[in-house]
Amino acid sequence: MPMIKMKDVWKTYPNNVKAINGINISIDKGEFVYVVGPSGAGKSTFIKMMYREEKPSKGEIFIGDTNIGKVKERQVPYIRRKIGVVFQDFRLLQQLTVYENIAYALEVIEESRDVIKRKVMDVLDIVQLKIKHVLIHLNCLVESSNVWRLHVQL
Repeated sequence: MPMIKMKDVWKTYPNNVKAINGINISIDKGEFVYVVGPSGAGKSTFIKMMYREEKPSKGEIFIGDTNIGKVKERQVPYIRRKIGVVFQDFRLLQQLTVYENIAYALEVIEESRDVIKRKVMDVLDIVQLKIKHVLIHLNCLVESSNVWRLHVQL
């Protein structure tokens, strides 16, 4: 069973702007998905519908076997705990290490320390940031190019 499934999903905003036109997609558990496209293509709307910040005008979106279009507002935070989204602006806590930023979401849902360590190290390995006994700190450079960089502190 797919972790996320969209069936004939459409999104038209009140001003008649059509953001999504009949998407059908299936994303399996553990799969990394990149959403790319030009400005105005509907990327943000697509992501927002997956974590129920936006509702589709038509169609169905499932997280696991749950049709998120039919869940009550008070249940939405529990649905959001099942998926992870990395936002364009990163939304990272600068005072924390990369490890701590990744672990934070797992701590919120009360995973055990062993599970957190395993999952964080797996993610760091996937994105090739696994460095033995080194803390990786995030620093945001406030420049015209808005460049982000990682500082390795030995």
